[in-house]
Amino acid sequence: MAQCLLTEPVPQAFFARPAEVVAPELIGCLLLKRQADGELLSGVIVETEAYCQSEPACHGYRRRTPSNETLFGPPGNWYV
Repeated sequence: MAQCLLTEPVPQAFFARPAEVVAPELIGCLLLKRQADGELLSGVIVETEAYCQSEPACHGYRRRTPSNETLFGPPGNWYV
């Protein structure tokens, strides 16, 4: 597995680049989420995908819907 070079929370500008550039840089990075009750959840990114909207495999290819709205939002939002 690749080693993530990101050691601090990343600014929104990190994600304001083409998806095909950002996606491979996320491999190996640790995601952390503190729950309201204080529990810390974590996971390592082991796979990413990047699509242009013009590709049929892209979930935003046909049209904008409530379920794919995140794809059309500002950089830094995640669509899982």
